[in-house]
Amino acid sequence: MRFCFALIAIAFLLPTVSSVSAADDAAVAFKSKVMPVLSAHCTKCHGAEKQKAKLNLGGPRTLEQLSADSKLWFRVMEQIESGAMPPDGEKPLSAAERKAVANWAHGELASGLASVQQKEGRSKFRRLNRSAMAGFAAAHG
Repeated sequence: MRFCFALIAIAFLLPTVSSVSAADDAAVAFKSKVMPVLSAHCTKCHGAEKQKAKLNLGGPRTLEQLSADSKLWFRVMEQIESGAMPPDGEKPLSAAERKAVANWAHGELASGLASVQQKEGRSKFRRLNRSAMAGFAAAHG
């Protein structure tokens, strides 16, 4: 009986542990794989001191920061993959550097975002019904 209980407990706890480690992997991989590429090619124009397009790519990020800026990171990846960045006249990224950023975004970042969504559940935003909408309109009308 105790053995069955232990197996059931492990079955429920294992997904939680793996989702936490997958989420942590995104931040660790960002620091080890992506930050060196950004530091070498991007932070001259998009760093703490100079922020072209109001974009600061300098410094490590936590998982929460990566999650909050996920659209930005996918947009950065698209700019790098398409060759739009770095611009002409700047040292281009090597194929290995492009691949490192793309693999991180499609791999660790996507997995980290999925694990955060799995942990937190669906969005808390809900559609208003007619009476709630009428009350909102009356209050702000």
